[in-house]
Amino acid sequence: MERKDNIRYDNNFSYEFFTKIFSVKKIFTSRNKFSWFQLVFIFIFINSLFLVPLSKSFLEHEELLIPEELSEALESIDRETADSMKNLSINNQSLNSATQSYDIVDGKQNLWEIFYFTNHWEIRSGNEQGSQIIQNSYGADFSAQINKVGVIDGLKTNLLQNNLPSFFLTTILNTAIVLTTMNLVLIIGVSMFLYFTKTTSSIKTFKESLTISLLSVSLGTIIATIIGLFVPNIILMYGIESISLIVASLYLFYKTRFVE
Repeated sequence: MERKDNIRYDNNFSYEFFTKIFSVKKIFTSRNKFSWFQLVFIFIFINSLFLVPLSKSFLEHEELLIPEELSEALESIDRETADSMKNLSINNQSLNSATQSYDIVDGKQNLWEIFYFTNHWEIRSGNEQGSQIIQNSYGADFSAQINKVGVIDGLKTNLLQNNLPSFFLTTILNTAIVLTTMNLVLIIGVSMFLYFTKTTSSIKTFKESLTISLLSVSLGTIIATIIGLFVPNIILMYGIESISLIVASLYLFYKTRFVE
């Protein structure tokens, strides 16, 4: 006959969560205190924490937001092409000549084209597959910016002025996908290890082992996030998180032998 445990989920979820993560014994005894919905919420919470210092870093170093292929294309502009672009007459956000076009081949031998039209400029991928067109307005200080910092840096600055929101959202989305994958591998891996001890421990279900893993990693994730505010390095932050989970799991075994 199947045994049904009388499991009670605490209503004050946030209070229960933050009071449990500081003690491995409380983590172990709380392995039945959270519902599946709450566990999903905890995972989303700890996964999102890393995005705070990384978002801050991206906004402080906006050049990192430019897609790598676009940055490489602009970096591939040679001196002759740059001098020609620098001599274009652009006043009052308008090109005072006929449309100008330039072909650029980046380090990976991909063809790019830059067009200067009357009221805007475009950078286009010349490849048939994965082609893209990014349109940018000149802005009031386009020529002044080009003359001040050079063609390459000036175009990057204008590119960011026109596309900062979309570049930022794309970067954050890609970062979130990477973080989610890394954290899933880490947490599910440790949870599976804990679950395999079910024949000799008080851990009887995968949900219990997952709860232990999520609670055990939470404090390390918070610490890594705080450190990330000063050193926003995703590898360093993930390393701190991973080590904290492993250490917490070993300490939990030392204190409880996984038996209640």
